[in-house]
Amino acid sequence: MTDAGARLAARPAWPISALADLLADASHRLETLESLAMGDMAVRLSFDISLHALQESPEMADVAAAAAFGLLSLADGPDISIMAAAAMLDQPERWAGVLLERLVDAQLLQTRRPGRYQFHDLLRLFGRQFAAERYPERDRLAAVTRLITFYTATAWRSLLLLRPGDHRLATADPRWTSGGQVFSDVTQVVEWTELERGNLLAAVAQAASATPAVPAELAGQLTRALSACFDRRGYWQDLRRASQVVLDRSCRNSA
Repeated sequence: MTDAGARLAARPAWPISALADLLADASHRLETLESLAMGDMAVRLSFDISLHALQESPEMADVAAAAAFGLLSLADGPDISIMAAAAMLDQPERWAGVLLERLVDAQLLQTRRPGRYQFHDLLRLFGRQFAAERYPERDRLAAVTRLITFYTATAWRSLLLLRPGDHRLATADPRWTSGGQVFSDVTQVVEWTELERGNLLAAVAQAASATPAVPAELAGQLTRALSACFDRRGYWQDLRRASQVVLDRSCRNSA
């Protein structure tokens, strides 16, 4: 980060740790980097220009992509699939794919493999600030809840396929079992587990931390439903960590 280095070099009395402390607080990274003036254009301004270009585009897909940008940034996971984005946006899968690709074209989203998308950390922060300005809290929470519900319903489907007689299936809440990704065989479940592992763990934590705005039982439902697919892949530490998150949340709520 050459401009940050130049800023520090111009202030020889500053220790390196001082700049590190400024950048450590995620909630202020955009403001800090903007003050460092990366090139001739501040980081925020470059994001604003890209987003504004979509908003002012004559193409309906561009305008819709700009509106979707903020909501998509609310997911805590490392990336998002087209199907999960469709659930989060409450849009048809094909249309969600179009919006995601428009955001990639506008350099507001990244894709390293077909069908999966991720935010740069700073763009995620920018997106969340944009979402807070554009959408009321109930709409933001509804989008997050739809995403976690999608993961939960898919996880219950994975349990049903892997262990059709598992006792946990009797504890599935009907509110969190409809929809979700459909699997044709165990191989697809294994592939889904590998692709979504980080997102699933993030969803458990996000559901727990957003309680009571997000239904309190959703984190527990997701963790319980993940038991078979995580166990099959030997991700016992992940399952333990998710269970601890749920337990901690329950303890806080009962305190």
